[in-house]
Amino acid sequence: AKNAILAGVDSIEHGHGCDQEVIDMMVERGVALVPTIASDVAINEHGQEAGIPAFVVEKCRPMYESLVRTLTLAICSGVEIVAGNDGGAPLVSCGDIVTELELYVRYGMSPLQALRSATLSAAKLFGLERVGLIEPGYEADLVVVAGDPLVSISALRQVQFVIKGGKIVRKPAA
Repeated sequence: AKNAILAGVDSIEHGHGCDQEVIDMMVERGVALVPTIASDVAINEHGQEAGIPAFVVEKCRPMYESLVRTLTLAICSGVEIVAGNDGGAPLVSCGDIVTELELYVRYGMSPLQALRSATLSAAKLFGLERVGLIEPGYEADLVVVAGDPLVSISALRQVQFVIKGGKIVRKPAA
């Protein structure tokens, strides 16, 4: 990660093994962290029940612990966190970003910070200028949920409508 930061990358994916020196470099240079922690947590917490051999789960445990340390250091130090779930990795569905956001909250982010990691911070990392905010001049792509994700990020699991380009493209099942 240190060499990648010195080479000028915009983001570090996963971040296994980053120490405070690397985290400080990320803050100083504006390098984002895309933790993709859902896979590591799922393997650590549910791997054997899901059929992943015990030796694989044990081999992954130090990587999981390292990633949790990196994420908590990054959150406490003010690194820009960008949501990404490593979809398709063991026990991680491509469409499930909510689990990733729930883990960010578990490890120290507020629900608002977690939500921003999947919206404004992601848009910023990818150089998208007219997405990530709800205000004039931005594209009207929205997910409407039943609960309040600022109270519980898990409310994002209760999608009621999806609006893309100002038009409803998904309604709840009747």
